[in-house]
Amino acid sequence: MDSSPAKFDVNTITPLDDAFFPLEQLGIPAQYWFAASPRHPVMYLSAKHGLQTMAFRDDISNNNAAKTTG
Repeated sequence: MDSSPAKFDVNTITPLDDAFFPLEQLGIPAQYWFAASPRHPVMYLSAKHGLQTMAFRDDISNNNAAKTTG
């Protein structure tokens, strides 16, 4: 994976972590790769936003996912 976090291994995410986001060079959480516990709000809201965005498109086959769901 060309955009994986540096030095990521089985110990990076511990059982006490609720969510994990690598940081972009700007210091902001990356949206291209993250992990979260089941029912974490970021998972729910990400899926909800993506589905709502697609639901109101006239033609979902004409889609640039990086701009419409990201």
